[in-house]
Amino acid sequence: MQTNPPNNDKKPSLQSRLMWPVAIGVFFACVLALSAFSSRIQFSHKKAYDKIYIGMPKKEAVKILLAQPIECGLTEPSESAHVCRFNDAWHLYLISVDPTTERVARKDMLSRGPIGLQDLLHKAHNR
Repeated sequence: MQTNPPNNDKKPSLQSRLMWPVAIGVFFACVLALSAFSSRIQFSHKKAYDKIYIGMPKKEAVKILLAQPIECGLTEPSESAHVCRFNDAWHLYLISVDPTTERVARKDMLSRGPIGLQDLLHKAHNR
């Protein structure tokens, strides 16, 4: 006499059948949102820094900075400042303008290190 093995072919529940399509949908929604978000953010200001050169008129430098948008002393409405300090996740930047010629006279870029070092460098530039 033969006995049939028990039938363990249970149908998946509605909840488990909906879990994978929902998970895949959430994944694609996150990818689309991240790509839309990242296109609006500038993760680095190095391109703007590289476009500015020693001897460039202050007005041209300000246009480049505002196009990023980078806000600093040079881009203030008063326009009386002659130093621009800004940073991103990787670097600290400094651009100085000669007050008599109104042209870029100095550019500095420092790589960021550990948090303590980056704070120390930033304080040194603010003196």
